[in-house]
Amino acid sequence: MKRLRLEPQMPASENRQVNPAMLVLAREARGVTQGALSASIDVSQGHLSKMEAGLWPVTGDLLGRVARELRFPEQFFLSTETLFGPGVSEFYHRKRESAGALQLRQTYARINIVLIHLQRLLRAADIGECKIPKFDHGDSQTIPEIAQAVRATWNLPTGPIANLVGTIEAAGGIVLRWPFGTPKIDGISRWAPGLPPVFFINDQIPMDRARLTLAHELGHMILHDAPFPNMEPEANEFAREFLTPSREIRRYLEGCTLYKLSTLKPYWKVSMAALLYAAEELAVVTPRTARHLWVQMSPYRRREPPELDIPEEPPQLFNEILKLYRGRLSFSVEQLGKFLTVYPEDLAEFYGLAPDGPQRPRISIVK
Repeated sequence: MKRLRLEPQMPASENRQVNPAMLVLAREARGVTQGALSASIDVSQGHLSKMEAGLWPVTGDLLGRVARELRFPEQFFLSTETLFGPGVSEFYHRKRESAGALQLRQTYARINIVLIHLQRLLRAADIGECKIPKFDHGDSQTIPEIAQAVRATWNLPTGPIANLVGTIEAAGGIVLRWPFGTPKIDGISRWAPGLPPVFFINDQIPMDRARLTLAHELGHMILHDAPFPNMEPEANEFAREFLTPSREIRRYLEGCTLYKLSTLKPYWKVSMAALLYAAEELAVVTPRTARHLWVQMSPYRRREPPELDIPEEPPQLFNEILKLYRGRLSFSVEQLGKFLTVYPEDLAEFYGLAPDGPQRPRISIVK
């Protein structure tokens, strides 16, 4: 943190006009359909649909019912902050599409809530300049050359990246290990106007997969301003070269065996499957040897041996922002919830922020 402003403004509350977009956001964040919510607050679905479209006023009593049912403070529905739709990284991702429309809307709504929180939290905290570059790869540069250029820009040493989460946070990105609630979404990234890039990585996937996902999303942030059909293969190519530079890893993969892959995994901090794929791409192994190794790898397609797990790389930057509010700015969890217009339960679920315990009595010495 470089600069601290010690009096962040609370969200305005003079205007009691409900923002229809926040009504939709709250409903989708809870994974509730329009029909289910209308039944629980005792209005017709048509009435609720008009409320969400801004065609029907939301009275005080009705707002109270909506707020109680969706478990958000009434202040939440009055917010006028900018909302953002799905970003570039959400396009052409079949695995995310298989998660189901309702679950995806819930995921995007919760991500939007985090971006709203970040807009407010950064009023009092300066996390420094973002050093994540943008590259136009329409010129003569190849994807591997761009990956190498990023490593050079960040002064990364040769060999494996010791802490990818820390590297991206040092460059001004924010990483969150996120409870997607499904194994069908590995990660999502957003670079909203006026905010640093934010990377949401599934908190249930092992660290080797998390690192590959994070490098993949970093590729989207660096390479893609608009979606196009080839963007997923490009992000994959960027991630492979960024984590395992071809000119460096080639010699490690010579004479590749299953045992050798298991010894290289803890060093390069990528999966055995990723290493074998790199060996194929670099033609270090023959097609016949590669097929034989893939057969040997078949028991580990879903889960590689736990004893080879890579140590976690806990994100720090967002927690440091929260610590600023909890420490220097003396916000209680309840006050922070009011500032962000959510209840403490959401702070616990989203950010692992435990509620304040009961105040202990002060003890003094009896003279």
